[in-house]
Amino acid sequence: MEMDRPDPEQILETIEREEEKKKQGRLRIFFGYAAGVGKTYSMLKSARKRLEEGVDVVIGYLEPHARPETMALAEGMEKIPVKEISYNNIHLKEMDVDAILLRGPGLVLVDEYAHTNAEGSRHKKRYQDVEEILSAGIDVYTTVNVQHIESLCDIVASITGIIVRERIPDHAFDRADEVKLVDIEPETLITRLEEGKIYRSEQAARALDHFFTIEKLTALREIALRRTADRVNLVTERTKKEAGRQYYTEEKILVGISPSPSNPKIIRAAARMAQAFGGTMIGLYVETPDSEKLGVEDKKRLKENLHLADILKAALCLIVSTIIGFLFYTMGFSDTNIITVYILGVMISAIITQSRLLSLVQSFMSIIVFNYCFTEPRFSLATYDPGYPITFLITFVAAFITGNLALKMRTQSGELARSAYRTKVILDIDQMLQNQNNVSDIGATMAQELSKLLNRPIVYYEKGKDGLMPPKIYDTDSALTSGEKSKMLMDNERAVAQWAFKNNKRAGATTGTLANASCYYLAVRSLNEVYGVVGIRINQEDSLSAFESNVLMAVLSETATVMERELLRKR
Repeated sequence: MEMDRPDPEQILETIEREEEKKKQGRLRIFFGYAAGVGKTYSMLKSARKRLEEGVDVVIGYLEPHARPETMALAEGMEKIPVKEISYNNIHLKEMDVDAILLRGPGLVLVDEYAHTNAEGSRHKKRYQDVEEILSAGIDVYTTVNVQHIESLCDIVASITGIIVRERIPDHAFDRADEVKLVDIEPETLITRLEEGKIYRSEQAARALDHFFTIEKLTALREIALRRTADRVNLVTERTKKEAGRQYYTEEKILVGISPSPSNPKIIRAAARMAQAFGGTMIGLYVETPDSEKLGVEDKKRLKENLHLADILKAALCLIVSTIIGFLFYTMGFSDTNIITVYILGVMISAIITQSRLLSLVQSFMSIIVFNYCFTEPRFSLATYDPGYPITFLITFVAAFITGNLALKMRTQSGELARSAYRTKVILDIDQMLQNQNNVSDIGATMAQELSKLLNRPIVYYEKGKDGLMPPKIYDTDSALTSGEKSKMLMDNERAVAQWAFKNNKRAGATTGTLANASCYYLAVRSLNEVYGVVGIRINQEDSLSAFESNVLMAVLSETATVMERELLRKR
């Protein structure tokens, strides 16, 4: 009997993953269901033990606590000075990421993982600071409560009546190498609160009246226990996969993205289902010609919902013209695997309902006008034949069906035109890129065509031997003033581009990282390498449309592929 040979690609993928793990620091989360359960105390106690073992431990940020036992554990440990940021004449203290990276300890303690940083910080959220620290090979201990996990936001709000604003995406929790559940009985927690060990007397009284009740704490504790168990299952499945074992994880959760105010709840529900099933969540937004008619508030909600799907790690959040083609492409119906698809949300029900209602009204009015003006007796809706109501009904149905078909043809015509335009753009740019003789010309052509396509100024940083080369601006309409050009080339803008290059992530305007920049920066990357950085000038209040974003990512992907091919050809 012939033994099964291991898949070479799978072996290579495992080796690359292990190499990446060696570069990354390890993350340990101290997880609780409410304030006062002892997360920070447990974190400091564990850090003390590591310090005694000879590990270089520092405190990156410790939330001020009115708890003597907790603060006593922090005494004698090295503290990295915090960074003071002024915002609206208020002095705020934030963790200094640069100082931590410069110090380079073996382990750093970071309290309040879900904290939102002050305006002007490098990252919008503290968990993003932690990701950068981990990327530098530094281990991190941090703390978080169950109510701060994004997918559980709605469930927690239904229990407590409070919508928690500071939240982390589920992947920021699940990426932890270790999660330590810090758990005590709700009765014990309430006793600690009454003794003044958690809050001062006035705060404690308010907490006992609202948040700290046996019923609410018990429910939150149950959710925390369940979420910890779900993570254990996720890690187990991940380990099996890395070991090369075959197991069934083909569930895919397809969730519709829309401007609806209730859409975030549906997205979070889909994320919980995907996490529970060990499957994949797919966010689908169908952009139609009517999408351009959305109001300001609808566009804002749509942008927020797309962002929510993105931070909850929707595998695909595509803008497509036809749902059927997307399903065949995404679900892999050409494969022999059996696939289960769960569909949540109504994707374009509002648009469809509005269009059909309009068609219904138009059909009704057209029949009324025709009968009023052109049938006997004219200028009257009186009837003289008993069979007329049946004739009217048949005529109305025929008009309605015809109107619907015309509406459908018009919609499909618009979708096909947009799809054809996108395909033509990609093919035209691809042909231009293929005609270039070196990587520099490929990058310049890509930047020039993107400026025309998006009708926005573009700054491009080509990769050199020692990092990014000096930037070049591409502005087809010459709309930029000399002052605006100078602003795009300032050192702080170059620093954002350098960060995007180093971390292989998006940064700048409209993102959660270095958001004060004047451009939106993306890496031109393949699976294995970054070839440069593109910056798109954009206002904070503005954003690329869904269609523009889709085309942009396709162009950058194609550019990276052509660059990689050119470099391989010359080796």
